[in-house]
Amino acid sequence: MQRPSTSSQKPPGSTPSLKIVLKSLRNPPLTLSLSSESPLTSIHELKAAVVKELGGSAKVENIRILYKKKPCSDSKTVKEIVGDEGVGKEVEFTVMVIGGFAAPVSQQGANPGPVSQGPSGEEILRSEEFWGDLKGFLLQRLRDEEKATEALNAFQKGWRKREAL
Repeated sequence: MQRPSTSSQKPPGSTPSLKIVLKSLRNPPLTLSLSSESPLTSIHELKAAVVKELGGSAKVENIRILYKKKPCSDSKTVKEIVGDEGVGKEVEFTVMVIGGFAAPVSQQGANPGPVSQGPSGEEILRSEEFWGDLKGFLLQRLRDEEKATEALNAFQKGWRKREAL
């Protein structure tokens, strides 16, 4: 009796990859292909890839990712959304940018003044962008939207209490 060939089987514990295509049907026009992505990639990581691609004033909290016209939670992974049917294949998500998008302004021919370092320290802690990034990080690590919001609120409450002293 002949044993089945194991050469086409993946080693135990290896995670198959998939190709993820992110498309925006409206402004800004975007088609972003991410090849060899893990099915364990979170939706928040996909949003971060879109922000990196768009540059300018795009923010993670203004990006919505949809799969088959249904919104996807930041805490979910691609595998949780598409199931096993998408593993090893191409999976397409739709991207929506909420609140508009301002493309980066070209600096060609302009006199570049001194380079700005941007806000830092306590100034950055007062910005909504910082707290949005922190929430995204918590969602990515905890994979539980309720717990991430609870942790974010605890951080904000503690920081505001400290500032009041």
